[in-house]
Amino acid sequence: MWDSVKQGFRAFTLPLEGEIAWMYLDTLGLVTVGLGNLIDPVELALELPFVYRATPDVMASHEDIRAEWQAVKANTSLAKAGALSAGRVTKLGLSVAGREALVERCLDQNE
Repeated sequence: MWDSVKQGFRAFTLPLEGEIAWMYLDTLGLVTVGLGNLIDPVELALELPFVYRATPDVMASHEDIRAEWQAVKANTSLAKAGALSAGRVTKLGLSVAGREALVERCLDQNE
């Protein structure tokens, strides 16, 4: 049964959450990425393979991940502006493979 939940998760969740490659604030002001995956506190973001969106083959440094996380967290207006608005003020992102791995990890933790 768990395999069927995993297989259906993306199709079920995508219309509800969207899929956002960059950090953004959810409506509660928590830093989030991907398919609504919380990365708050910052240590959760530091575990992820963020890249520079302008040069997606270059891995982001922990210093840049932390700085961008803190900037997004501090910009409380982003919680009301929506996830797409954060894309205009961020420079890092997760690749499709990075977002898929994050969802897989979260599902495995929930199992």
